[in-house]
Amino acid sequence: MKRMLMLAAGFVISLAGFSQLSYGIQGSGNISSASLSFKDGPDWSRKMNVGPGGGIVLQYGFGENFALRTGAGYLQHAVTVNTSGVDPDNGELGEIKIEAKNKFNYVQIPLYALYTKPISSSQFFIGAGPFLNYGLSGKSKLVARYVLPNGEPGQEELEADAFKKEEEDGANFKRTDLGLGAVAGIRLGGGFFVQAGYQLGLSNITRDEGNKYRTQGIQFSIGYFFK
Repeated sequence: MKRMLMLAAGFVISLAGFSQLSYGIQGSGNISSASLSFKDGPDWSRKMNVGPGGGIVLQYGFGENFALRTGAGYLQHAVTVNTSGVDPDNGELGEIKIEAKNKFNYVQIPLYALYTKPISSSQFFIGAGPFLNYGLSGKSKLVARYVLPNGEPGQEELEADAFKKEEEDGANFKRTDLGLGAVAGIRLGGGFFVQAGYQLGLSNITRDEGNKYRTQGIQFSIGYFFK
């Protein structure tokens, strides 16, 4: 094990010596939503949520106009959905308004191919590629508000672990999410960079048969390359 760690450390140090390798950090804001489809049940309206993100960035340049970018970081994805209707059982609860919020905390690894263009002392870049999200933790919260026939309001709440299965009293979401993303931005001469991106999840992350849940998000990031 010690030998393997030494070899890994030597590999990282050797990479750091390459003149085309850049490494840095970034912080992000993620405006997230989801593409939803339910086999049964009422129509839902969606509301986007803003969550944090950040991590390390690695970029290796191949000449003047091409680079590969990867890294690892944290990204929060959340969406709120709402619906309303009449109590389907016996009408005792009158009109019901339901709000459900899913919040997922992911570790994300992207791999983007970038076109880069030097502009004076700065560099413009644009690119796309796949990403992998893995759920570290998550919560699903449902709030039902209703008005009884006598006019008295009521409310019930239910919260579950997003990534536990239904038989474990969880929300039945999968931890792994694969998707495609695109990014564009500018890297300044001093090492700072700003960028905007869009990511679309290709995986159906719900285990519920007949239902579909695919993540979406717009990211705005600012970061700094140490080299």
